[in-house]
Amino acid sequence: RYVFAKNLSEAGHLQPLEWAIYQDWHEFLLRQLGTHIALQGFLYLRATPQTCLERLRRRARSEEGGVQLGYLQQLHTQHEQWLVDRTTE
Repeated sequence: RYVFAKNLSEAGHLQPLEWAIYQDWHEFLLRQLGTHIALQGFLYLRATPQTCLERLRRRARSEEGGVQLGYLQQLHTQHEQWLVDRTTE
C-alpha cells in the first residue's frame, strides 16, 4: 500500500475507485489480522535507482528486462517518503 500500490495510483494506473477499494481492503485486513500479526521493524537497504538498475542488468533475468530507470526512481521516492521522511499516510 505504501510503495507499489501508491506508485501505481499516482502514475495513473489505478482509477480513483480502484485505489479507494484497495485502501478499504487494506484497512479491513489490518482490523481483522492486526491482533494476530505484529510488525517488528524494517530493514531498508538503501541504494540509488541507478545502482539498482545496474544490478538488475547484471542479473539479466528475462522478467526484469523491461524495468526502466524512471520506474526505479519512482519506487525510490516512495520508499524514501515512507521509511525515511515518514511523510506517507
